[in-house]
Amino acid sequence: MTEDMDPKATDDAALSNKQHVIGIKTAHYAAPNWIAVDRAVEAGKIAGMKDMLNVMSKFLNMGMSLDDVITKSSWNPAPQIKREELGHLPAGAIADIAVLRVAKGDFGFVDVYGARMKGSQKLVAELTLRDGKVVWDLNGITREDGDKLGDYSPPGMGAGTGRCREG
Repeated sequence: MTEDMDPKATDDAALSNKQHVIGIKTAHYAAPNWIAVDRAVEAGKIAGMKDMLNVMSKFLNMGMSLDDVITKSSWNPAPQIKREELGHLPAGAIADIAVLRVAKGDFGFVDVYGARMKGSQKLVAELTLRDGKVVWDLNGITREDGDKLGDYSPPGMGAGTGRCREG
């Protein structure tokens, strides 16, 4: 049911509990529309929040191990939302898999009070699988390189015009 998710009320609750609320997450949503997801994103934007990877990256930069960051953002919340079948991958489990990369560099993160925290690492979503299918592939890592496909010109374009080339 999505009608009960009011972005403004959610934002107000998040902002009045800044010391406890670090993000707004809609997890494992699989309905025909995206209203609940849209409302959660809207509430997070109103409250000045970014996304789950940003929150996870903050904890990584505060010294939490990568294993702990992943566990505390996947398995630990599942029982809290009474969905113990989520957040881990035993045989037969619902398989939403995020392949993350730890990017190294100079990054900045903003806390709920508007202060900047410097960081040297940031989590980046490279790939997402849902029910065994790729639904997000940032850098095309599941795709064949264009130079290995041969000529794949669109009809009427002439040979070689559709081929992926460098330069």
